[in-house]
Amino acid sequence: MAELLLLFLAGLIGMLLRYIIKGEFDIGQLYILLMFPLGILFILIIDRCVKKKEREQPNLGEENELFNGKNVLYFVSSVELLLLRK
Repeated sequence: MAELLLLFLAGLIGMLLRYIIKGEFDIGQLYILLMFPLGILFILIIDRCVKKKEREQPNLGEENELFNGKNVLYFVSSVELLLLRK
């Protein structure tokens, strides 16, 4: 998300410099540039929905706490690596 904001600011500065130096302004480029903040909003909405869904799930107990989030991804990746080695 921070990358999108950084790209938006870099593009905005680039368009501003182009307008100041060359006197050219392209509205199409501005529309493309405005997609970055819209992407940030889209990611925030999805993130909130996922967090809300996670809060609504009941606690599965201590035995299942090992396999959540990054641990599952690491576990699956480790198993895939073991299978690929054979």
